[in-house]
Amino acid sequence: MITFRGVSKTYPDGTSAVDGLSLTVEAGSMTVFVGPSGCGKTTAMRMINRMIEPTEGTIEINGSDAASRRPAQLRRGIGYVMQHAGLLPHRTVVDNVATVLRLTGQSRKEARSASYEVLTRVGLDESLAGRYPSQLSGGQQQRVGVARALASDPPILLMDEPFSAVDPLVRQDLQQELLRLQDELKKTIVFVTHDIEEALLLGDRIAVFGPGGVLQQHDSPERVLTAPANDFVSRFAGRERGIRSLAFASASQVRIAPTEPPQGGRVSLRDGWALLVDDAGRPDAWEAPSQERTPVTSTLSEDGSLRSAVDAVLSSPAHTAPVTDSSGALIGTAERDDIFAALASRPGG
Repeated sequence: MITFRGVSKTYPDGTSAVDGLSLTVEAGSMTVFVGPSGCGKTTAMRMINRMIEPTEGTIEINGSDAASRRPAQLRRGIGYVMQHAGLLPHRTVVDNVATVLRLTGQSRKEARSASYEVLTRVGLDESLAGRYPSQLSGGQQQRVGVARALASDPPILLMDEPFSAVDPLVRQDLQQELLRLQDELKKTIVFVTHDIEEALLLGDRIAVFGPGGVLQQHDSPERVLTAPANDFVSRFAGRERGIRSLAFASASQVRIAPTEPPQGGRVSLRDGWALLVDDAGRPDAWEAPSQERTPVTSTLSEDGSLRSAVDAVLSSPAHTAPVTDSSGALIGTAERDDIFAALASRPGG
């Protein structure tokens, strides 16, 4: 657990980077610090591992004042992932990951062995271990950065806009990988971003920072969207707050029509349309009455959200959302009118 108690950072020229910050990051949770550039979110995060020293207040880690510990000792229990990975260019991937372990006293052989394990954990093939950072893609470099931070199994992980320098598709993959790792490892994570969509996706809790490093709201993602604390939070969350909030609303009220077993991989729909499934029964393509085919790009899982229902039906040329089970196999369909009726029945809908 990380606790900020009245923490401020003021520079000699009078600039206030963080002002009176008080909040708690619960053990095993991911808290996202989000806000526009220059609002103090990165400064606040860097005060946790004493890369920056606070001017006022205290930061406690599991009830102990961080200032009472030597920075080097403190940082051994805190992983750190930065925006551009920060890999050592003259060392191979495996030796980059092993760096922290070597600093803790492990032999080169022990450190390398452990590094191979953590590379696999973050989704990197062992064949990349002997390459140098310049031989990797941006997404691969970021995975190596995460692996290095996790190598010594620290209870706390600080992540400073780690995915902002990669393209959108790679970024989505990295975000999903982080969610998978967190579900498995249950680290205490502080993640910094300026992207509200990323914050809503990743955070158990979101801390919205405003001008002058003042905390505007510390709340669940759903509350930030549906009950913004003030006009600043409302504007920062954007005009799409209503649509984004659908990600936290269950689609359980949407009427689902069970599908008949597909004949030859084909499920007949209304108006001459058909839904084609692959050998595993997963939705694959839409077939128009003209037999022209369009790939299925979005589906609704049986325990999915209203937002995923809307996404699925709006991306469907047949105005029908495929509904799938946990394995991705087709179990039914939902019609556009039924999805919109569920939207309209929501409070305020």
